[in-house]
Amino acid sequence: RGELEGMAQTAVSQFMAKYGMRGVGEIDIGRPRWREDPTHIMQVLQSYLQIEDAEQAPTAVFRRGEQSAAAAASALETAALNTFAGRLKVKFIRKLVARVRELAGLRESPKFHIVQTMGIMRTGLLESGLQFATSGILKKQDDLFYLYLDELEAFAQNPKADWQALIAERRAVYDREMLRRQIPRLLLSDGRAFYEGLSAEVNEDGTIQGSPVSPGVVTGKVRVVL
Repeated sequence: RGELEGMAQTAVSQFMAKYGMRGVGEIDIGRPRWREDPTHIMQVLQSYLQIEDAEQAPTAVFRRGEQSAAAAASALETAALNTFAGRLKVKFIRKLVARVRELAGLRESPKFHIVQTMGIMRTGLLESGLQFATSGILKKQDDLFYLYLDELEAFAQNPKADWQALIAERRAVYDREMLRRQIPRLLLSDGRAFYEGLSAEVNEDGTIQGSPVSPGVVTGKVRVVL
């Protein structure tokens, strides 16, 4: 790995210091973080550099979003102003808009702190894994990620037991799964994966079954089953 030049390296370093604990598939503590493998960030930056239309640059897109949001808020105020107690409604709308802008982003806050905590845990496991790999108890630094929590507790009590066979078996399964190119259409919480969607067929009673994937308008009665 090399380094970027000047301000670019400084900016990326500052970004990694704050967000380096995040990563692709970050909710899985076994997946590498950006600070370990910044490939994803570098690819994103490269894609920005390949943008030829200045209006499609991230800053321009963000600016248009701000303008669109301001226009929408202004339209709400104008519509409210022409109604009963319009001035009072306008003040109320302005407060609501300000609160939405300030608080909407907080929906990401819980996950951010969870991932931040997981980043600390991952660092600790990697440091321990390196020590065990150096001493020959484990083969690789990330071997501990292939053990369940109760197994980690058992490992801590008896690290010299034969854990390598179990870890190797699970690593082989993981590597095999990573070779899959087809993404499951449905993945259940118990791990079952379904690769085929619902077939588009019409029953005798006229009910249409399928996956709604195309835009359009359909008029009729809808029954939602939860």
